[in-house]
Amino acid sequence: MKNFFIVAFMLISANFVKAQNNLVFNEAKLVTLSVITEVTVPIGKVWKVEHADGVTNSETIFLLNNIEYTFEKVNTSSTGALWLPAGTSIKKGNTVTGKYATDRISLIEFNVVPL
Repeated sequence: MKNFFIVAFMLISANFVKAQNNLVFNEAKLVTLSVITEVTVPIGKVWKVEHADGVTNSETIFLLNNIEYTFEKVNTSSTGALWLPAGTSIKKGNTVTGKYATDRISLIEFNVVPL
């Protein structure tokens, strides 16, 4: 009987828990970055950066909303994904800091679909 109440409570409470939005795969992209021109994540989209391609195999940099971001890599594969919400601007970093600027990023684009 105790198990019945636990299962019933879980089923009833599951109906009240809802996510704010749902992500639906749109396309895989390879975006070339420039020092001058910035690329912005479109409204209604979310980008998941999977790989940043630069001169070195250890780390690359780019600017997110004009703030320097270092993307760490181990053996040419990234150590983690980076999620960018709609409206985030991204452009190639400079090499003044002694790091290597990112030339391209490979990413997965998702559509944000309200539930």
